Amino acid sequence: MLRSKVWAADDVAHVGGEVCGVEVAKATGVRSIGYAKTRQRKTELREAGAHGVEDADLLAVAPDLVRDDGE
Repeated sequence: MLRSKVWAADDVAHVGGEVCGVEVAKATGVRSIGYAKTRQRKTELREAGAHGVEDADLLAVAPDLVRDDGE
């Protein structure tokens, strides 16, 4: 049986490396964390409204930052 779960915007965060993802998160009231490989991408993500921007290497070092409830 397929179940869906409704999450409040305060309970989730978007994590991604694309400006369009940050823009969608901002438009829907979801916090966003950008990850970038270059200085230019960091600037683009900040300008798009990301709440934080980290180096892309962070995800390789700390995979437990991402939680998947599997539901």
